[in-house]
Amino acid sequence: MADVFISYHRSEGTSALVRRIDNELKDMNISCWYDAKHPISGSFIESIIANIKSCKVFLLIWDKGANSSQYVYNEVHTSFPLYRKQITPVPFKVGRFELDTGLKFYLAPFNILDGGDSPENAYIKDVIIEIGNILGKKVPPKIISRGNCGADVSYTLDENGILTIVGSGFMWDWKLGNTPWWSERRRIVVAHIQYGVNSIGANAFSDCTSLTEVNIPTSVFKIESAAFLDCKSLGSVEIPEKMRSIQELAFAGCTNLRDVILPYADVDFGIGVFRNCEHLRILRIQ
Repeated sequence: MADVFISYHRSEGTSALVRRIDNELKDMNISCWYDAKHPISGSFIESIIANIKSCKVFLLIWDKGANSSQYVYNEVHTSFPLYRKQITPVPFKVGRFELDTGLKFYLAPFNILDGGDSPENAYIKDVIIEIGNILGKKVPPKIISRGNCGADVSYTLDENGILTIVGSGFMWDWKLGNTPWWSERRRIVVAHIQYGVNSIGANAFSDCTSLTEVNIPTSVFKIESAAFLDCKSLGSVEIPEKMRSIQELAFAGCTNLRDVILPYADVDFGIGVFRNCEHLRILRIQ
């Protein structure tokens, strides 16, 4: 049985809204049941009742259609005896209309979340957070950009400014301004490069002026030219032991860069790797 029972009145816009919510909750490993999902056994009514009685959260998409729907009213009525005992109701109002008196009788004691003026443009973050809190599940940060940055290397950038790069092999090289995250570069705070990636491409993080932290795994053995050019907030970097080449201007203009930890290994440095890094001190470790 599902964690969340979704009660709603079918319409094109509301059905699409239900699917959006279902997909967001699925990413948090929270399961939903709603009447577009066919019952495994028994009649549809039996399945509705069984799923209501077994859920932990009763989510009502309270739009104008649901406001006058006998089916929605029956589902709310069925769930009511379990409120505060097993089920936590989450009323989610979408649209501008006078709330039905009957539904208010059951749901008025609970916080009614406001999703905005229409199902098509409903703001759902609050309802996702509310359900996550009830079920003890942390809401993952929203991914604002994703794509490829190498033949077998991909990236995601979330709303908190965390850029994660995964895969195997080499990152692509770029001309200044052509990285796939260029338009969001000032939002990047942390770059997590996971093991398996072998290089950091030319101009990969150029002008990422908010970048404060980068982790470079031991699988990386080459940093291409201008990879971190003008990353003015970057404070320290640890170069992995298998590094063999750091190309020209790789860290040039990193004016806040103070500590670079280098292994005792033969690293080929290009011209001006640390140009204009006036606070820099280099530490070597075995």
